[in-house]
Amino acid sequence: MTYQKLKDGFIEPVTEPNQYLVFAVGHGRFCLPLMAVSELLHVEKPRRLPGTLPHVMGVIAHRERVFPVLDLRRRLGMNVIWHYAQQGMLLEDPPLESPLILVVDRVFGATTLPPEWRHLPEQPIWGIPLEFMEQVIHAPDKEDPIVQIKYNLLFHPSHLN
Repeated sequence: MTYQKLKDGFIEPVTEPNQYLVFAVGHGRFCLPLMAVSELLHVEKPRRLPGTLPHVMGVIAHRERVFPVLDLRRRLGMNVIWHYAQQGMLLEDPPLESPLILVVDRVFGATTLPPEWRHLPEQPIWGIPLEFMEQVIHAPDKEDPIVQIKYNLLFHPSHLN
């Protein structure tokens, strides 16, 4: 898979709906639609807020606005490893109720995925596991019960809500 490099943290305007930003969390690779990500940035230690969910690290001020910061490792049940200046993605896509910053381990870059990936149902905010997705999309028999179980786990992960 080849990745388009992103310059100075800013995302070029997206013209094709099947362009995705590929990133890593733990040992997994994930992707989000490129049009959902408006900027890549380094996240300093956010200010904690009392009473927030465990995966909400706090808030930071960025470009004269305040954004909640979500730790994707914690959201997916992984060990939390905090380093100053973590890599983050500013998500401002209209389906979100409000913009947020998603902290990930590493951003690889942008790539164009096969056209059949465009016809997927709504995607989880934390992205799609690429290896898992490839198994489901390229399965010889989409009606196979095992493929259906994987599909439901991917798109309806109630255990992560």
